[in-house]
Amino acid sequence: MLKIGLIIPSDYMVPVWFQLLVNRIIDENIGRIIEVRTIPKSKTHHIDKNFFYNLDNFLFENSVKKGKRINFLKKNKLNLGRVPLFDGDNKSENTADLFLSLEKMQIIRDDNSNFGLWEYYIDDCNISDIYFGLRSVANESSISVKVMSRFESGNMLIVDARVKNARSFIITKNIIAEKLIELTIQALKRVMISGLDNYTKNEIYPTCLHKTNKLYCKIFINAILKTLNKKNMAETEWFLLLGKKGKSFPVNEAGLQYIYQDSSVFFADPFLFQHGDQTYLFVEEFHFSNSKGVIAVLKKNHDGEYIRIGTALERPYHLSYPFIFRYANEIYMIPETSQANTVDLYKCIDFPMKWENTKTILSNVKACDTTLLFHDNIWWMFTSIERNGWGYDEQLYLYYSDDPINGKWAEHPLNPIVMDTRYARMAGNIIIKEGKLIRPAQDCSKVYGDAINYMEIQTLTKEDYNEKIVFDTTPEKKYLGIHTYNEMDTEFIIDVRRYKK
Repeated sequence: MLKIGLIIPSDYMVPVWFQLLVNRIIDENIGRIIEVRTIPKSKTHHIDKNFFYNLDNFLFENSVKKGKRINFLKKNKLNLGRVPLFDGDNKSENTADLFLSLEKMQIIRDDNSNFGLWEYYIDDCNISDIYFGLRSVANESSISVKVMSRFESGNMLIVDARVKNARSFIITKNIIAEKLIELTIQALKRVMISGLDNYTKNEIYPTCLHKTNKLYCKIFINAILKTLNKKNMAETEWFLLLGKKGKSFPVNEAGLQYIYQDSSVFFADPFLFQHGDQTYLFVEEFHFSNSKGVIAVLKKNHDGEYIRIGTALERPYHLSYPFIFRYANEIYMIPETSQANTVDLYKCIDFPMKWENTKTILSNVKACDTTLLFHDNIWWMFTSIERNGWGYDEQLYLYYSDDPINGKWAEHPLNPIVMDTRYARMAGNIIIKEGKLIRPAQDCSKVYGDAINYMEIQTLTKEDYNEKIVFDTTPEKKYLGIHTYNEMDTEFIIDVRRYKK
């Protein structure tokens, strides 16, 4: 259990998210609060004369009053009744392992903490700055969130994530505030397990200065443009390209083969599968007529073309991402069934067209793009879950089991193992390349399915998880995105988005 100090304004007024964070630290036995230090409040900036700010704030406050949102930025006096201060007599017991700070401040000269002074930076602004996030809301689709650990000898970057941007500055700030709770909890868990071994020195970011009127005007205009663009994106479709694996892993773009699809549907989420001496392709087949996906199957003919042979699986709700695998001489599939609030396991009764639901792996959960990996005699399950204010594109969960069919799935202690819209959502099977585990991940930091980042899994145990990015795939400018990569033998297949013809 960590010993934690808090650094807050002298009036003890803290935002709701910070109080909730302190509560979770205590309730989940992550740490004990042993010290509260106060410093003078930051200077208040007045931006309430800005027309767009007032309109933005009115809409936000109205949604709070109607119960559609919680105001995580609202300030209340820190409830010390929820903060049992440590009362040990031994001086070493009273030394905090780290300090959580709501203010930008000088290094604590008498600080002997193991893990430093943690400060929050949003869009390169300290969280004490009222303008945090303003530049990115105006100019980008996602926002940089950092937690910096400061020492007299230097600084370390503890959290470096990107989260989705809303069309409103105040709503985006509120969303970030909520997500800071989970980001901090996960960072504290990692520090408890592995200390600062996986972190490197980094420079602190300066306090940001903004021309608020110009940026607010741009946010207002962008909100209109994004609404119009959303309608335009409805006129897009995914399609499949097949290629031969080259030396430049993972994609050699020369000579890609288009997989035919009817104009009334599009194909996405392709998975190649070998059965006997035949090669099959399982895909999401999305029907424009009812905006619903089914799992279709294509078969490779003697000319090397993949021809649709039928619908393998259909339900009253949307299906996609047909992850397919073998176990104990049987064939199974885990399609995406988030609309049913389950992760379901299907067994093949008559390949490839007949499947039956044999088990619900996870229930009462909105999960997508579930992918299994057998490694070190353990089955690992990666899935993105919509939870705690985080969307599918922003966090990745990990479970493990000795038996993927009959065994129980245990949740990894570091869940969610990834909290970053650039790297969270799965983009296909985990690839074993030269003894390394490569996890394709969707980059949704600009738009959904914009590109694929390939993550090398460096640590995968029941106690710990670490990965790093090794390369990425960005589609040609004529395409709008790419979000699945799979391969088998000498072939690879990707799905790419374009404007519907």
